[in-house]
Amino acid sequence: MLTRPSRRPGVRVRHWDGFRSRAGFTTAELLVAATVGMMITGSALALCHVGNRAVAALIGSQAAWQEARAAATLW
Repeated sequence: MLTRPSRRPGVRVRHWDGFRSRAGFTTAELLVAATVGMMITGSALALCHVGNRAVAALIGSQAAWQEARAAATLW
């Protein structure tokens, strides 16, 4: 049970769970939510990067295939 000093000396407030914003979140909850959000965003950006590299590799292999095919038809 956490207590904090009251505005009146000698009086304690029981079950104090931290400062809450107008939306009802404590500072710790807000920091955890921000950290998780940043981790999810970073993961999504990493997946986008991997996807872009995969698409570039497919395009490169397709170009190589077309060059080989053109060379075979000329031969």
